Amino acid sequence: MHSSSNNCPLFGIITQPNEEKINFAKNLGLKKIVLMPDSFASGKALIDFCRCGISLEVGPHGRKENSDEVIGLIDNFLGENIYKEDMIVFEIFKIIKQKYKNIKIKNFEKVEKNQMLTQDETGAQFAEEEFVPVLVGEKAYHGILCLAARKVNLKDR
Repeated sequence: MHSSSNNCPLFGIITQPNEEKINFAKNLGLKKIVLMPDSFASGKALIDFCRCGISLEVGPHGRKENSDEVIGLIDNFLGENIYKEDMIVFEIFKIIKQKYKNIKIKNFEKVEKNQMLTQDETGAQFAEEEFVPVLVGEKAYHGILCLAARKVNLKDR
């Protein structure tokens, strides 16, 4: 579990996806899960070394609701709450570099082709294709605007 420097909702990240990890995410009651392909994770994440590990992105630093949301996940896992909604699954396919200062997009809000991504007094950056942004403006990822994802259907994988 870790918090972030950007304004993201609670979501899970799975590297090396398999049925066991997907079921674990469902049992936790996660609303969103992000699949991180090997080409992006490449054995750098702690969860790559666990048989059934999921990284939890619990939201912005210092946000009071973070601990309540994580306790809710634990309650779901222990069977004290039953989560009824379907989980939305995204898969990362690209890293988007940040070209200009002011960010114009938000986490998990679909970006259309040619939509403005960033802008400042020297210019603007536009989307080359449609995508769903993940970890927008994360300070730990220097020079990176976000990870680009698309919704996936697990039955198609």
